[in-house]
Amino acid sequence: MGCWGGALGAVGCCGCSEPHGCCRDRGCRGCCGCPEFELGAFMPNLPAAMRRPPPRSKAPLSEADFLGALPAVNTTCITLGVLWVLRNEPLDMRPLGSYPEEHFTEEAPRRLLGAFQRRLARISRRVQRRNAALPLPYPYLDPAAIENSIAI
Repeated sequence: MGCWGGALGAVGCCGCSEPHGCCRDRGCRGCCGCPEFELGAFMPNLPAAMRRPPPRSKAPLSEADFLGALPAVNTTCITLGVLWVLRNEPLDMRPLGSYPEEHFTEEAPRRLLGAFQRRLARISRRVQRRNAALPLPYPYLDPAAIENSIAI
């Protein structure tokens, strides 16, 4: 699945045109936390395969041409299953800036880590305040929802 750009052959939500290693959890599996399941659950938005090549011109398509190009039902079901699994939070999720093991024992790294964690907490509060005022919240860039890269 990776970034949508690889699946669609165009620049996706990450600004990339190929699946790559920055992809993590939720959506692009990493870099920006795009809601891949939410978009891809409606199969025409994110078809995993096509039964016909894409049109060569911008001429209008008939409904039969459109439906004939969409993937088979079993392919769509497999894609939805994969997207569902990718969407769910891992049970051992460690948020960004969380280091339960004592990796940093010297004073300077511990001080920097503390400052980083305080800054993440401020950003998280801002995102949560902003989302409280939105009719449709956008939690994907909340540091509390982003997995620590070391845990991937």
